Amino acid sequence: MGLMLLPKATDEVGVQPSISCGTTPPACDFGKIRIRVRASGRSEGDGDVEYLMVHRADGSAAFAGFEPVVGRVAGKVGTFVLQRVGTFEGGQAKKTFSVVAGSATGELRGLRWEGTSAVGHGNEHPFVLNYDWE
Repeated sequence: MGLMLLPKATDEVGVQPSISCGTTPPACDFGKIRIRVRASGRSEGDGDVEYLMVHRADGSAAFAGFEPVVGRVAGKVGTFVLQRVGTFEGGQAKKTFSVVAGSATGELRGLRWEGTSAVGHGNEHPFVLNYDWE
């Protein structure tokens, strides 16, 4: 089943300073960012995604994050952890999303969910997630 969500980064909660990769000159920096996310559409949910990022000297980046979500999917209520992995290049963030196996609770127990997104800067990040139940 497919589901269109319109997640909106509503509040940048915190950014930690970057740490050099240890080379001279630095080839990259490590950073951490936390963003509050609210998703709406046929499903709804709120969560804070926490990303670990590697910023490369050319301005591109690689990132991975986890987002505990409290919400509703297809009329069912519960919680789950969404994993996000991606890259940022040429002004565009490309991400894959999936529910961490075994993390769904309540009526969402057994939820399998995956999808992709490719967006530029901004607060709205529409993406399609395909979901099913184990």
